[in-house]
Amino acid sequence: MTEALDSSIALHFQIILDSDKGRAVQHVTLSRDALLGRYTLTHAERTAQFRLRAELFDALGNTLLFPDARGIKRLRIQLLLSELPAPLRLPAFFDPDWHIDSGWCVMQHESDA
Repeated sequence: MTEALDSSIALHFQIILDSDKGRAVQHVTLSRDALLGRYTLTHAERTAQFRLRAELFDALGNTLLFPDARGIKRLRIQLLLSELPAPLRLPAFFDPDWHIDSGWCVMQHESDA
């Protein structure tokens, strides 16, 4: 995945959230501008740029995505293979390295501990 991202292939993820308010589906795109050497995270209507790939990945787990995680009971993140560039789509469906799926992750909150 990091090799594709470093090659300026945009990666589109679906985030499924089960919360006190019901189920919500969000989309996140990770990309890299080869000319500027910057990574971009796009979520909802917000875009953030990072100089380093590590900063980009750190942002995935912080409040940029989930400013109020208290109501979230569980979440799941999946790479959307259908959003890959056409030449990569078919090979990706058959290559297990492209099948990125966190499975359901149960969220624990400070009040739950």
